[in-house]
Amino acid sequence: PADARYPGGLIAPSVIDLSGGSVTAVLANNRLDTFSWSLSLEDLPGTLPGNSIISRITLTPNTGGAPLAPGETANFQVSIDSSGLPNGSYEAVLVVNTDAFGSIRYRLIYTQN
Repeated sequence: PADARYPGGLIAPSVIDLSGGSVTAVLANNRLDTFSWSLSLEDLPGTLPGNSIISRITLTPNTGGAPLAPGETANFQVSIDSSGLPNGSYEAVLVVNTDAFGSIRYRLIYTQN
């Protein structure tokens, strides 16, 4: 974190780049409270329907997992079906929904060459 007095983000990597294939991310409870969690996807504001990639992204597990106590971690995988996707750069938002800290958003990026 930028300031050692405050906890860092909940997931690593903090930006998920799917350009090289699927990514296994780690959700870490670096906080003082146990929390339940789930994952969801959103388009960036202003994304045109033809540029949305959220229907091509798969989250595994897609429903979240068991509550995480302080110091515990959980892995999840993010993948994309890029078949037929035109060349270009795409972005979406991964949302980590928690019952203790609300919803925290992270960037998903993908470049099709």
